[in-house]
Amino acid sequence: MKKFLKENKCLSILAVIALIIIVLYIISVYFPQIFPNTDIWFELLFQLAIGYIINFIFYILQVYLPRRKMELSIFKHINRRLTKLYGYMDGLFNQLCSLYCPDVNVNCLTKENLSQILKSIKSYHYITVIDPAKTMFQEQRYTVKEWMIHNTKGVESEIDKLCAYTYGREIEKEDIDKLIQLRLDFSDANNGPHPETYELRKANLKSYFERHLNRDCYAAIVEQDGKAVSTGILGVYENPPSPSRPNGRFASIVSVWTYPEYRRQGYAGLVMEMLKLKARENDAAYIELSATPMGRPLYEKLGFKVRQSENVEMRYTFK
Repeated sequence: MKKFLKENKCLSILAVIALIIIVLYIISVYFPQIFPNTDIWFELLFQLAIGYIINFIFYILQVYLPRRKMELSIFKHINRRLTKLYGYMDGLFNQLCSLYCPDVNVNCLTKENLSQILKSIKSYHYITVIDPAKTMFQEQRYTVKEWMIHNTKGVESEIDKLCAYTYGREIEKEDIDKLIQLRLDFSDANNGPHPETYELRKANLKSYFERHLNRDCYAAIVEQDGKAVSTGILGVYENPPSPSRPNGRFASIVSVWTYPEYRRQGYAGLVMEMLKLKARENDAAYIELSATPMGRPLYEKLGFKVRQSENVEMRYTFK
């Protein structure tokens, strides 16, 4: 509540004013003698206040809460990365300190202690550690150089992954070429390469995204070192209204894909959260997608459910 009020101070103050107007209007209805000759003004202010309160509630339910949920999801991933980052750094200094400054508490290292470690380090010295990444609770022997390289690579890797959460964003017009390449790579990975249609597909994708991107088609990417490594595409459609979609609007997510070397780092989940938020902003009654066996656990974790239906999906292909 405090965070909401701090981030939306003006909106909250206006909501309080609107509530006061509504209360005063109700009082004026039952006790007109308190506010004589103000019927028209109170009626106008009351209508405005009611309209504002409705929009304020809509903002909370449709914009603020979904965005807050996405922020918490991202924070959870970032917290896990920070924990691993701390683990690598702590492991490095713990072992160096125990080898070269055994009488010093690693949590109270001074500049003099660090200077002593640097002067004493010999790359050929050996360190014996329990490294679960390599063997299950068994001692593993490293040279100091190997141990430093092992932990330095871990630190660099976790920093790169942390940066990716900063660079997760929606696609803009200037990113179309990145999106096209991701879509082509996704298609080749799932359907096999088709070099005979590659240039045609590339040209058609460019034409499609130029016409539809950020109108009824939205995309999100995660970047690492300037390279787009994960993406997903959201289409928003409007059909005749029905009980399941009273406003006729629904969304579909396709092409959620991450390059194999960047998988299992939370990027697809980040992309999905961004697309879910965009679907809600476009008043979609629901989102549908087709889940692969590999992707299904992620989608179920994000709240998607298998739709039970007696209908059979069919397709007619023009020859």
